Amino acid sequence: MKRHRRSMLPVGQGMNWALFLLCVCTSRSVLARSLVTEMPSQGQLTAVIPEEESEGPVEQTVVIIQHPQPSDKPDIKHLVHALNMEYLMAEFFSCAAYGVGISEELRGGGPPSDGCQKANLTDAAKVVGELAANEAMHVELLRARLGDAAVPMPQIDVGEAFAAAANMAFTSPPATPFSPYVDDASFYLGAFLIEEPVGFTFYEGAVTAMKGWKNLVLTAKILGVEAAHSALVRTYLYLAREQPLTCDPRLTVADAALSFAQFRGKVGAGLGQGITAQSNGTEVANLVADDSQGLAYSRSYGQVLGIVCLGAHQHAGGFFPAGLNESG
Repeated sequence: MKRHRRSMLPVGQGMNWALFLLCVCTSRSVLARSLVTEMPSQGQLTAVIPEEESEGPVEQTVVIIQHPQPSDKPDIKHLVHALNMEYLMAEFFSCAAYGVGISEELRGGGPPSDGCQKANLTDAAKVVGELAANEAMHVELLRARLGDAAVPMPQIDVGEAFAAAANMAFTSPPATPFSPYVDDASFYLGAFLIEEPVGFTFYEGAVTAMKGWKNLVLTAKILGVEAAHSALVRTYLYLAREQPLTCDPRLTVADAALSFAQFRGKVGAGLGQGITAQSNGTEVANLVADDSQGLAYSRSYGQVLGIVCLGAHQHAGGFFPAGLNESG
């Protein structure tokens, strides 16, 4: 026999994260939760809970009362920040995969990047094509979401900026200038330098800043993809950790990754982690950028700017020689 309960649920500013239907399923007060991924404007939602022993299912209806929603306007600057970062990642991965950057249409009329070239990769590293496709789609999604507020791609350097970062990060400049395009390990080191802060930890911070429901959902979904990219890059580097670095055989891949992580921490507020860690005196893998509680690190926009501009206080330099394009 099916039983029915009805409750009133106001939808307003406090409902930005998710809407849960709480259904008391049996006399034992077992709670079942159904996550609603699309927030309706008003009306009602119904959840039928599976049968619990002999009591039968409970149908729970939640009547949604629409309260005035906060404006999406405060989100525009955060989405524009995200778009700038996606331009950098999309351009780098596209160059590495194909030898050309993203299309002029995706750039919004902005200039092509400097230093673009195809990476010399083995089949094992050709997942870069998937990374490039993901980041290009993120650019397209953010431009569509911003509409007229979308900014064009600024001047981006995906060549000499990597060499400059290595010169600043390593104890001494490498024997030959570092380039992420020479082989598999160098490519993943270049990806490690920018993907994790620009993608993963940046979006971890951006998601919590969003006010509009659709903007929150969009950035949360992008965050999930960026987290996967970060773990993939760290996994490859860990497996290649003992390999000598091509531009400077005095260093191993693990040495270079630690130097880049510490450099990011220095110019991006002390959140650098290498690809290995110590546990009870034993070296272990460190494949996830998390804290001691297993939670993802978060970086503010200002902290990420410190990394991509290589510590330039005026926020112009490094990968963004002329600065980023901001919203009006």
